[in-house]
Amino acid sequence: IMHTNMLRPLLMMAFLGSSCVAAFATVPGTLRFAAGSRGRSTHRAASFCMMALPEGWQQVKDPSSGDFYYYNKKSGVTQWDAPAESAASKTVSNGPAKVKFDVKEFERTGNLVPLENQEEPRNANPLLKIASAGMGLIKPLFVAEASLQAAALGAIAKVTVDDVIAEINQNKNENPCLIYTYKLSPFSSEALALLEASGYEYTNIELGLEWFALGGRGSQTRVALAGMCENGASSLPKIFIGAKSIGGASGFSALTDLVEADGLVPLMKAAGAFKK
Repeated sequence: IMHTNMLRPLLMMAFLGSSCVAAFATVPGTLRFAAGSRGRSTHRAASFCMMALPEGWQQVKDPSSGDFYYYNKKSGVTQWDAPAESAASKTVSNGPAKVKFDVKEFERTGNLVPLENQEEPRNANPLLKIASAGMGLIKPLFVAEASLQAAALGAIAKVTVDDVIAEINQNKNENPCLIYTYKLSPFSSEALALLEASGYEYTNIELGLEWFALGGRGSQTRVALAGMCENGASSLPKIFIGAKSIGGASGFSALTDLVEADGLVPLMKAAGAFKK
């Protein structure tokens, strides 16, 4: 009995000691312990913990500072915070904000270069992408209709295709990014939203409410624009960057492909577009 009574305090101390160690071995405990420090010391302390990272993430050591950061090749996100500790990191008020880096620059040179635009990229409406692809099936009908409309209304207004081609070319040369739209077209509205999200200036020329509401000059401009894109589609929007068609029908689908390939901003820069 005496031996048991003597062991009880020792067992209790061992239990409490192991509980404290376990508390500091977890990510929240490490963060609380490091909360008094500043900067990346929080992340250095957390990096010593053996934790399972979510799929696609990997821990990388920064050669210049010796600190660890986390990189997701699939999403292109590079950050100092461990993705598995996002909920716990809210307890640290003085931790650095998450910063996105240029993935292509990192893969090419190994340098961490912050992206100019730290906002989430805006992707196109998936339903409009499907609808746009379906419009290609009836392109011949719209091309024939556009020619008939332009011939009839152009004759009344005494405007020919040649009259508007010079005007379009001048607009392309004077504007690094130029888009022709319909006011009521959802494809035009979505394309304008994507250009707006790029953060660069563009010029919008609105031909009318929709194709059926065009006058003589608008109808001839529609036909002239169709002749300036690769597949001859008469649909709008029509987009030109650096005085060149962006490919395909030079419209909504081509723009969404460019955005999803991270090619819009570099193209705008190369064309001399000004940042807003």
